[in-house]
Amino acid sequence: MPSKDFEDFVRTCFPKTFGEWHDGLDIAALLRLVGEEFKEAEKLILSGIPKSGHSNNSIEAAGYLRLQSAGELLKKELKRTKVKRWLEIIFLNLLFIFRHEYFQERIVKIAWALYQIDKYPDASRLIIAEIEKPSLTNPPPSFFQMYALRTLISFGNNLEVIAYLKKNVQHGRLVFESMYALASIEAGQNLPFHEKDSEISQIVQKQLATANKTWE
Repeated sequence: MPSKDFEDFVRTCFPKTFGEWHDGLDIAALLRLVGEEFKEAEKLILSGIPKSGHSNNSIEAAGYLRLQSAGELLKKELKRTKVKRWLEIIFLNLLFIFRHEYFQERIVKIAWALYQIDKYPDASRLIIAEIEKPSLTNPPPSFFQMYALRTLISFGNNLEVIAYLKKNVQHGRLVFESMYALASIEAGQNLPFHEKDSEISQIVQKQLATANKTWE
């Protein structure tokens, strides 16, 4: 009989309802899998990557588990996603607007997963490029931009990433999200969603409040 962790992994990695999709991947349950359940999870993740549909959780799961077996598959999927995005732009026009962030999120998750697996050299550049693309449906900061900025935490003291986050703060765009990422990196965190989330959020909110008083 499968453990509760395995059942939670399957339910959240391959959501069947909007509620399950909205709650996202159960990372804690995923990281607790061992032995035969880990092997079975790996098989499910590998089979799920090419057919993620509206959920990219199998890509994210491959990154959290640092699955070497997923590396080449993800690189192929990255190329396939880029081609598919351009085909939709050419042939679907207005309908593409409503799928724009789906492609952005997929590219970001693939880039992040590849960085987790084998330090893919173009990962941070790809993520930053997607953040910089204007949203066609939501004004900044969109949910996608907030998520994508969190993935940059995993790059640690990468000079390109640090420079980009500091530029955002200096130019007054995506300020809270960029300051949060910088504070998380400084605190030694290396995952987009980490245990110091509320502590760092409070620190950044205080910094912003102080800055606002100084500007007044």
